[in-house]
Amino acid sequence: SNLASSYGELGRLEEALEMYRDVYFRTLKLLGEEHKDTLLEANNYAHCLLSLRRFDQARPLLLKTLAVAQRALDNGYETTLRLSWHYARALYENTSATLDELREGVTTLEETTQTARRVL
Repeated sequence: SNLASSYGELGRLEEALEMYRDVYFRTLKLLGEEHKDTLLEANNYAHCLLSLRRFDQARPLLLKTLAVAQRALDNGYETTLRLSWHYARALYENTSATLDELREGVTTLEETTQTARRVL
């Protein structure tokens, strides 16, 4: 994951994405979907997808992972907040988003901001 992060910082996003995807799926297989490390790796993978503007790939990953994080960790856990923030981004940064998706993105962002202010 450190090498993937370095690739991302250098603008080598396709290489970073491949590494993030591999780390996420290996962690998922090894530790299961509810483990905090798996959720963190899903967040990293989704962040890279967003950087590449691959909203249609990021959104279902984030939606599924966010539900797991809310169940396994809780809404105030940092990784859960980051997943929620990234999910909102996947909605409101997508130029093809519908009005309902934009509204959902704004609502998600507002709720995430309120939770972060309360717990951080």
